[in-house]
Amino acid sequence: AILYVERVMNSEQSTSAKYSADLEKERSGDANVDGNLTMADAVIIMQSYVNPEKYRSTEEGRYNADIHNTGDGITPKDDLAIQEKLLKK
Repeated sequence: AILYVERVMNSEQSTSAKYSADLEKERSGDANVDGNLTMADAVIIMQSYVNPEKYRSTEEGRYNADIHNTGDGITPKDDLAIQEKLLKK
């Protein structure tokens, strides 16, 4: 899958990333790309959202993490969606 990433500034002055990718791959929530959906994925989303210069994830990880309102970039709502998914297991 080819993934293109563009950093953008939204109206609330917070950053998000927009993605264009091969839509055949399901977005799993696996932000750290270890093959498992765990609380570590939710943590890396929040760390990279709050401090993107220090906490970076791979392009595949960012693609996987964008599960809430797919295509709008990674936000705290993606983190919440992963936590909700984990609670339903």
